[in-house]
Formats: sequence, C-alpha cells, structure tokens
Amino acid sequence: MEFHLAFTPKPFPQQLKHADKLFLAGSCFTEQIGNKLAGHKFQVLDNPNGILFNPISIAKSVVSYIENKQYTESDLFFQQELWGSWEHHTRFSSIDRNKSLQLINDSQSDAHAFIKEADWLLLTLGSAFVYELENKQVVANCHKVPTDKFRKRLLSTEEVVTAFDTMFHRLKQFNPHLKIIFTIS
Repeated sequence: MEFHLAFTPKPFPQQLKHADKLFLAGSCFTEQIGNKLAGHKFQVLDNPNGILFNPISIAKSVVSYIENKQYTESDLFFQQELWGSWEHHTRFSSIDRNKSLQLINDSQSDAHAFIKEADWLLLTLGSAFVYELENKQVVANCHKVPTDKFRKRLLSTEEVVTAFDTMFHRLKQFNPHLKIIFTIS
C-alpha cells in the first residue's frame, strides 16, 4: 500500500532568481515557503496582513496593498482588552489602538512599495470556508472571538473566481510584469 502520490512535476518555464522580488500571501504554508526562500537569500515580503486562509481575504488584502489602504479607528474592533482588525492576524492586535493602527499601516505601506516592484506573487490558499460577521463581512482571522459571533460557510466557485478576477485586473494595471504562482496548503 502506498501512502503518498508518486508525482514528478514538470519544470516551471521560468525560474525564480535571487535578483527577483518575491511577494507571498496566504496560509501558514506561505510563511514556511517564505522562511525557506529568505534563508536562501531571496528578497521576500511575507504575509503583510499575517496568515490568511480564505481566498476572499487573500484577494482583498492584495487589493488593499495596491491601493495602499490606510486603516482608521473605524476599521478596528475592541475585544478582550485588545484592538484588532478583522482583516489582519492577531500579531497586529494591541492594547493601544494607535499602536495597532501604526503596525497595520506601516505594514500596508511596506506591502504597497514592495508589490509595486515585485517580480513574483506567490499565493497559498488554505480553505474555501469563510467566517462572516452578522453584517456579512468576511473575516480573515477570528481573533479567538466566540464562535457564536460568526457564521461559517463554504464559498462558491463564482465568489472565488470573481474575487481573484478583480484582483488580477488590478494587479495587471499596477504591476504589469508581475508573475503569479498559486500553491495550496
């Protein structure tokens, strides 16, 4: 009995070069890839919003980098004595609202500058399930908020295609030479 798939991938037509700038976004597997690449001295910006699993949050984050969105107090929530953002990982949460905003907006500015010059965008999808607030906002991270505050649902194929189609068009205008690789964790 074999417990793994014997698979020999075809060589990729273009190889990553050390001179290339690599922008990574997505699941925790993204951070593993980013750490390996950085360890081999590639120029990497890894998960500027923190770990993101679902396609909607990943696409939304990439568009926010293109726009250099600057977050305000109205984008934050207060829970368990911490300020946080539904679009960011808990590493951006803080007891100080202004510190949380500064961490988020500094990361946004860095991401905007990096993706503008990036050669590659590596996106790692973790799940097609999303968690929504009562107002139907898809959250990137649940921040250990009680589960009764969310509705879990499976995204439709159309929702995923629409989100990525919008993102691809924005990317093509913003950085026409950017090449995209998808991975799945």
